[in-house]
Amino acid sequence: MVRGGTRPARGEFLRMGRMGLDELMGRIGERALQQDDLLRTAWTVRRNDDVLAELFDRLADVCLEQLFLDLEFRHIVHELDDDEYFLEVARLITQCRTAGIDPPVNLDQLDLDEDRPARDWLA
Repeated sequence: MVRGGTRPARGEFLRMGRMGLDELMGRIGERALQQDDLLRTAWTVRRNDDVLAELFDRLADVCLEQLFLDLEFRHIVHELDDDEYFLEVARLITQCRTAGIDPPVNLDQLDLDEDRPARDWLA
């Protein structure tokens, strides 16, 4: 079966811009294990369409979260500066919404600088 984890429930959000490297690496590792578990479980229930559909929905959620965690990692290791990071997260959120997917993050929680609210980064 699928391992548990700290994935936010639908309607909850990742703490983008506020994780330390240790917490982030732990989450990335958890998501990799979840992906492996979901794929193995999908193989064992491949003839049960209802369960398989639910597993693939969960796999899509885990993969999407992994994309956001990757952006967070790239920001923490200074591969992306604050402006690039925020624009990439905003772009991914927009792509999610365009596809009818609820993203696991919210622009309002991306206040990277106390003196500059997140929405100002788009200006």
